[in-house]
Amino acid sequence: MTYSMLIDPVIALMKEVASYIEDARTSFSDESVREKSINSLVSYVDETAEKMLVEGLRKILPEAGFLTEEGTAGRKNEKLVWIIDPLDGTTNFVQGIPFVGINVALMEKDEIVAGWISDVFHHSIYHAIKGEGAFKNGQPIQMKIKKTLKDTLMA
Repeated sequence: MTYSMLIDPVIALMKEVASYIEDARTSFSDESVREKSINSLVSYVDETAEKMLVEGLRKILPEAGFLTEEGTAGRKNEKLVWIIDPLDGTTNFVQGIPFVGINVALMEKDEIVAGWISDVFHHSIYHAIKGEGAFKNGQPIQMKIKKTLKDTLMA
């Protein structure tokens, strides 16, 4: 399978879901937040975003299964599996801090072969396909290689 054919449809879907998340923040109420476990929050926004992603990704690649954070879709023994975190940074979202993301990866057997990250409030989408490099908003990106640890920034 050529994973490059997935880039544009997945990016279009992620833009749609990012727009939903951004719009939802304007009318969001803290009363809709539940605690899954200590310091692990979930809201209707997480669940709705996940359902949107699952529905859209099913249309893009019907034969793939799902591994989802909010458990809205299941995984059987599919060769291809979408891995989804629909709202990475729910605590930030709830607090109105504009640093949240949408994470989607495609796994073939037990190997990640493609990944997408949407920086929702900064309108950036990163993607990488195994063997093809990494991109931000369609432009190639790469690490700056430093010779010593003291010259390196890690975050």
